[in-house]
This record gives sequence, C-alpha cells and structure tokens, in this order.
Amino acid sequence: MLSKVKAGIIGLDDLGKAYATLLSDHLKGIDLLAASARKQVALLYAKNDLSLQYVYSDDTRLIENHDLDAVFILAPHGQRSMLASQAIQAGKHVFIAPPLATNVEDAHLFYKIASSRPSQVTMSGFAHRLNPVLIEAVRMIHSGDIGDVVSVEASSSFTLGLYSKYGRESGSLFIDRALNEIDLALWIVNDEIRRTRCIENEGVVHAQSQFKNGVVFHLAITRERTVRESNLVIRGKNGTISLSNMQPRMISIREGKSGIESKIIADTDFLLNNDYLHLKHFTDVLQGKQRNQLKLSANLRALEVAIAMEKSNVLHREVSIPEEGTA
Repeated sequence: MLSKVKAGIIGLDDLGKAYATLLSDHLKGIDLLAASARKQVALLYAKNDLSLQYVYSDDTRLIENHDLDAVFILAPHGQRSMLASQAIQAGKHVFIAPPLATNVEDAHLFYKIASSRPSQVTMSGFAHRLNPVLIEAVRMIHSGDIGDVVSVEASSSFTLGLYSKYGRESGSLFIDRALNEIDLALWIVNDEIRRTRCIENEGVVHAQSQFKNGVVFHLAITRERTVRESNLVIRGKNGTISLSNMQPRMISIREGKSGIESKIIADTDFLLNNDYLHLKHFTDVLQGKQRNQLKLSANLRALEVAIAMEKSNVLHREVSIPEEGTA
C-alpha cells in the first residue's frame, strides 16, 4: 500500500494534458513527478506549467525511473499496449486509457502480461462502472425490478468524458465511438454478445446485436464528437428503465402500466465525473482503500465486439462473435 503515489504520465497531447490537470488539481493521493512527450511544446508545458521534476523525450527513460510507483499511459493507440507492457515488466503500477489496443491479438498479449504480475495494479476500465447512478440502475435491473431484460437501446453519444472530447482517432469508428456503450450493454445484460449486424444510413451506423440469452442490443453510432442528447433505455418484461445524459443524476423507471417514477441518485454532477472517478479509484486501489472493480477482461470483450461490428459494417453482413475463451 502506498501513502502517496509517485506517478509519471506518458503522452501530453490534448488528452494527456486534460488528465494531467485532473491529476494535479483533484487527486490528493497522486504526486505527479514526471512526464514524457515527443513534441517540444509538450515538454515545455511539462516543465513550465506542470513544474514536473522529471521531463523526458524518451518514454523508456520515464518507465525506468525508480522514483515512480505508477505510470499513466495516454500515448497514441498503437503504442499503448507496448508501453504498458514495458511499464508492468519494470515493476510499475499502470493506468492505461482505453482502448487497450486496436486489435484483439495485442490486447490478449497485454492481458497475459498484466495477469502475470498480480501484485501490480493494472487498470484500464470503463469508468461508467464506477458511476453511482449507473450502479444503481444496474442493481435495479439485476434485482428484477423490470423483469427479465428484453432489449437495450443506446447511442454512442450517451457516455461523455475526456476521451470523447480529446482522444485521438484510431482509424476505427467502433473503437473510437462505441466501446463505452458496448461495455454498458455487456454489464447490464451480464451475458455474451454472439452476433451483430450493422447498417449505415446518412452517416449513422445502426448496429443490432444479439446476446446469447436472446436480449437484443440496438446501438446508433455517430461519427461526430458533438455533445447531443442521448438516452439509455433498458426494456424488461415488466417495465422500463431509462437514463438521459442531459439529466445525469436521474433514473426513470416505468413498472407495468403505472406512471413513470424518477429517482435522484447523486447530489452533484462532479460526483458523476467518470474520469475523476476512474483516477480516484486507481489511487484508492493503490492505497489499499478499495479493491479493483475494473477488470481488464471487460476491455477485451468490448474490443472483440467493436471489431466484429467493424467487420459487419465493411462486409455488409451479420458477423458471429466467438464465445469467450474460444477466440
């Protein structure tokens, strides 16, 4: 357990700067000491604005710094799993911004390396799993408040955060825009998606997927990063639960033929800031205050589904997804 986590950050583009600001201004358990970047402007930002003790143009030198307990990896997509693997092998705790990788093979290799060091914390989760409103909604669903789930509906603008605003493009619409909502559906239904089919119309991809247990997942994926009103709707045999990203503290539930009842869960919107909750959870786990609730395996499964959707959209046909552990 660490009383104060000494950390370094790899990657100081717009996303890295946003994370660095959040770490410096709001995480008392983190002592941000180091950063690495390739561009001179980012190195100057690390020295002059963040006043960091160690500034590197070489990521490996940061990873090998013995003063650091943890490394935050916000490098371009294609470098993340490699740098994270190096950091794990150097004995560091690792926070890696999702996605783990842009292909299943690299993601599985990284998962294997991380699993070989169970005493080190490796976190790359979906921060919405820490959101108290969504936790309560999932509890209600799994408690049977609306009966067996029949369908889940969402759009790719439902979950918002630093990655949505500042993250670089990976080249995959589904990895860049759909991973959070895919994981939401996997979490809610608590089953595996077995097949998916995508149809694109006027710049919006409509993905219809089916779970092993028969639940249908409808996901509309937009190409823009613009903030727009979006709902998450879970329909059960005995009722419906819905959430809106415009009213992030509220859950609406309709049971049977009765009217809609609304529940206010959080007191302030900041308590629903997924990026803050993610970083705080990582810090709390390192300090022994919590157990890690964000498993790497969830990232693997969401990535597999996203890549299957990509394949379906390109081939214009339904694509099957192998059962977990058989890919």
